[in-house]
Parts: sequence; C-alpha cells; structure tokens
Amino acid sequence: MNTVERIARNASVLFIANVVTMLLGFISLSITGRYLGAELFGVLSLALAFAGIFGVVSDLGLSTLTTREVARNKSLVSKYVGNITVIRVFLAVLTFGLIVGTAVILGYALQTIYVISILAFSIVFTSLTAMYNSVFQAFEKMKYQSIGIVLNSAIFLCGVLIAIKLSFDVVSFAAIYVVAGAMVLTYSWAIFRWKFTSPKLDIDPEFWRVTISTAIPFAVTSIFVTIFFWIDSVLLSVIKGVEVVGWYSAAYRLMVVLLVIPTVMNVAVLPVMSRFFVEAKDSLLLLRDTYFRYIAVISVPMGIGITFLADKIILLVFGAGYTNSIIALQILVWASVFIFLGSPFTNFLVSADRQVALTKVALICMVENIALNLVLIPPFGLIAASVVTVVTECISFLLVLYISGATAQRTIRRSLPAVGKTAFAGMLMVVTILAFNMFNHVLLTGAAVCIYVVVLLATGVVGKTDAKLLTQILRLEGDQK
Repeated sequence: MNTVERIARNASVLFIANVVTMLLGFISLSITGRYLGAELFGVLSLALAFAGIFGVVSDLGLSTLTTREVARNKSLVSKYVGNITVIRVFLAVLTFGLIVGTAVILGYALQTIYVISILAFSIVFTSLTAMYNSVFQAFEKMKYQSIGIVLNSAIFLCGVLIAIKLSFDVVSFAAIYVVAGAMVLTYSWAIFRWKFTSPKLDIDPEFWRVTISTAIPFAVTSIFVTIFFWIDSVLLSVIKGVEVVGWYSAAYRLMVVLLVIPTVMNVAVLPVMSRFFVEAKDSLLLLRDTYFRYIAVISVPMGIGITFLADKIILLVFGAGYTNSIIALQILVWASVFIFLGSPFTNFLVSADRQVALTKVALICMVENIALNLVLIPPFGLIAASVVTVVTECISFLLVLYISGATAQRTIRRSLPAVGKTAFAGMLMVVTILAFNMFNHVLLTGAAVCIYVVVLLATGVVGKTDAKLLTQILRLEGDQK
C-alpha cells in the first residue's frame, strides 16, 4: 500500500467513524439542550469550557510529541507509554485541583461547582486515552482510535437517554462524561495490550526531563489556543450569566462538530508529514498543497450553506428556546472555515519542528481574543463573542501562512483556480437555497449539496484522479473484510 493510499484509507476510516460520531453527538446535543433548557445547558457548557481550558495541562503537549517521535522510531513506543502514563496521572491530579479551585474563586453557585468538579474528574480518563490514541496515530492504525471515538459517543447517547428516563438533574448528567471516559479508556488499554505490547509503568528522570522540555512548546501552544477557544464562554458566564452561555454554546457546539473533518485529516496526515520532513521534503510540500485544495473545497461551501440555513438548523436541533443562537451560528461558522484552511499549514509547521513559531501565533491570538472579549462582551454579548472568535481564527490563519514562508504562497497560488470554482459552486448552492426556501429543509439541503458536487465535477475541481482514489479506498476497505 503506497503512502497516498495509506493516508486515504486512514482518513476514510476516521471519517466514517467521525460521521457516525457526529450523528450520535448531534442527537445527544439536541436531546440534552432541549431537556436541560438554555440555563442548565449553559451550566453544563460552562463546565465543558473549564475542562477544555485546563484539560490542556493534563496533556502538556505530550500527545503530539508522542505521535511525532514514535512515528519516526517505533521502537520507542514502550518507553514513551511507560513514562508518560505516570506523568499524565500527576498532571491529571494537578488539573483537577486547578479547575475546582478556579471555580470556587470565581464564586459560582454550588450546583455549578459540582458540575465543573465532575467534568474535571473525567479528565483523568480522557488524558490517558489520548496517550493511547497518539500511539495508534503514530503506527497509522486509525481504526482503533475510530472505534474508540464511536464507542464514546454511543455510550454517551445511551447515558443521556437513561438520564432523561430517570429525570436526572444537571449534576447527575455530568457523571455521564465520567462513565463514558472510563469505558473508552478500558477499551484503549485493552487494544494497546493486545496489538502492541503490555504497558509497564516506568520512571526515567532523564527521559522525563528531555521529553517534557521538548513538549513544552506544544503545551504552551495548546494552552494559548485552548484559552482563546473556550474563554468566551467563561467571560459570558461572569458578565452575562449562564443562560447566555447556553445560547452561545448551542451554536458553538455545532461549530465544533464541523471541526471533525480537519481533525480527521490532521490525524491521518501528521505522521506521514513528520516522516516526509525527514525523508522527502518535496513530497511533504506536495502533500500540503493537495491537503489545502481539498480542505478548501469542503470548507467554503460549508460556510456559505450554514450561513443561509442557520435558522432551520438551530430550530431543528434545539427548538424555539434557542432562537438567540441563530445569529451566533451564522457568524461562528466562518471561524470553522478559517480553522479548516489553516490546518494544512499548522500540520506542516509541526512536522517541520517549528512548534515554537506556532506558540507565538497562539500567544498573539490569545491576547487579542481576551482583550476584544473584555471590551465587546459587556455591550454586545454573544454577538461580540462570536465575531471575536472569527477575527481570532482569521488572524491565526494569516500568521500561520506568513510563518510558512514562500512555499505557502505557492500553495495558495496553485489552489486559486480550484478555490474560485468552489466559490462559484457555492454561490449556485445559495441560489438554490434562496429560490426553494419554502420546501422541506432536509430535501433542500440535499438538493443544494448535490448541485454543488455536480458543479465541482463539471468544472474539474474533483476529477478522474479523485474517483480513482475513492475506488482504491473502497477496494482496500473491501479487502480488509
């Protein structure tokens, strides 16, 4: 199996798993939002924001480092897992203390602190699961991670249904995250022990020193990115209250669902990019160019379509109690577009050992994000938080392009014809949506997507090479059965 086929197969496996996960998550999100209502959904979303902001401390950049280093030298897997397991346990305990302490200092209601504490405890399980997933990525065995992703979503959905049947309150609802995290960790540990090696704890002070010092740039970058990714929910809770957080989070969580696509591609591509950086730099640039072209084909129409369908999406998923979320979704979807477009260049910089540059970008974006939110949220609320998120992601994209140098400009120039045709197809999709807006929104969305795909095929953006690659993926999948 050649490199392109391997990437395609891993991406297809992850994509299928994430589509299933997205559907299950979509159902869970809709049921949870409707059951809890905007205020209690805001409490749960605030707890998730705390887990997101402080959860990066439990990782400390070790996931990305493990994937990169084990991909380059697979004999290191036992050394990394044995030592990093111990490191992660210490970090998870530290993270729990930081989360609970901060929640108390900010003076939240007792119920909110309980929910935040339970979500903080779940980090112990998700952190260790992330370690095993980084090994699966390094060995390009994405099917194991894919099963874990689907398993987590399925367990969570079952938990949500049981919670509603038993009339759980929001505190009990939070415990579902702990149960799902524990079960997925058990699965990941079993797969690692079965397919790789029996994990043995190890404490090597010199390895710890070298590993943590190397991972620090990844960690700092993750801290900055995570803060500007989640801080708006915390600021909204303090300035405007948890109900506004519920409205904002409804749109924000839908935006996060969209990020499944670049996440899948990043997981599949990073190990190959890391290897190409050492072995074949021309192939590395070619891979980045191709990645950017395809991610543009996906993200541009996504932004256009959701902007015009936001009202139908919000009402379908959350109901009439979340009408204030519509404008937030129309704005936030463009943040996801910039995240999509920046993914190829971010992966390129990571594979090229330029994580310090990414740390600087993340610092600039974090400072800008917090400053603008503090100034604009008091008068403009969730609309300000939405606009600031888009501005932040746009700045991040432009800075990453600049740091990537002249080769990034080449990538953009080569992709302009495809992006232009993509925009044209997207506009035809919008015309369809506006002209037939009175029809069933599911049928309307399907028709608009079909028109978009037909135009891409007709204009050559997606052509025979892509069809051949799809055939190879399907054949490879069939051979595995």
